[in-house]
Amino acid sequence: LLFVLATIAIALPLLTDASRIRPRALLLLGLAVLAGMLTEYVAALLALVLFVVALWKSLRDRRYLWVAGTTAAAVLAAVALTVWQYSSLVGLGTYFEFLSLRFLGRSGVPDSHGTIAAGLIQIA
Repeated sequence: LLFVLATIAIALPLLTDASRIRPRALLLLGLAVLAGMLTEYVAALLALVLFVVALWKSLRDRRYLWVAGTTAAAVLAAVALTVWQYSSLVGLGTYFEFLSLRFLGRSGVPDSHGTIAAGLIQIA
């Protein structure tokens, strides 16, 4: 919750006044979004809202593209770090296989035997 609140505290002044968009503020915003994405699920929703609002405001003032770009870069960095962390434990192929099986299990798509694989996924 700390990083989500920090992201809100950093983002609100940037979204209300484009003159506050400076490299230091963008760096702080990126670090807060990155840390939030790595620790809180709700940070993903906050990052999406921040990205969309910044894009919308960039229609009037192109400086808001810096906020959108910083948010997108932080989200991509968090996803890359997460994939790297888990794939270093079990291997990239095994990790993606697990994710695809988990997706199929949660989606309710029947497997080749006509059964739904939810709850049958195990990691060897």
